[in-house]
Amino acid sequence: MSRPCNEAYNINKCDGNPCKNGGTCNNNKVAFTCSCAVGWTGTFCEVESAARCPIGWDHHGNSCYLFSKDTQSWNNSSDSCASVGASLVAIESQTEQTFIQNRLRHEFASFMWWLGGNDQFVSTDQTWYWVQTEQKINSGYTDWHRKEPDNPGQQHCLAMRKDFNYQWCDDYCPELHAYICEMTLGDLDFIG
Repeated sequence: MSRPCNEAYNINKCDGNPCKNGGTCNNNKVAFTCSCAVGWTGTFCEVESAARCPIGWDHHGNSCYLFSKDTQSWNNSSDSCASVGASLVAIESQTEQTFIQNRLRHEFASFMWWLGGNDQFVSTDQTWYWVQTEQKINSGYTDWHRKEPDNPGQQHCLAMRKDFNYQWCDDYCPELHAYICEMTLGDLDFIG
């Protein structure tokens, strides 16, 4: 039996989900569209979208990084990052550490950089935490310089030093250093 030409066919163009990288297929009468997960774009969500980082920020993995051009205390650096919807960076893998070290070696002149850790986040027990993730630093990836931390109970903020090959050290929080802000690509929705 033949169907009239004007009869609509109920064909699901999303069968087999043509959308990649966590994209969601949206079926309509004429075609389908893909709603891409954060960090992906393209007809089939096949193109990684580094352009989702704000202008002046660097993309790596699932995060965007801002390397400051000014120097501030640790607290003011943390506030500056928060003012743009970010946090001081929490370096949680060798890959992330290498990315940051390479950027600092080749493009920036500052001697010291604030990172997002301190040893007064929970209490004064001198346990180091990433403030952004509330994770104990020493229970995951670390890159402390062999002589660090060297002033427990006095230097409460985490930094990296050029003369330590950008490995980590503790320092006095009021000191003025450059800083690195980090935001995950998923956090970009609320800053517009």
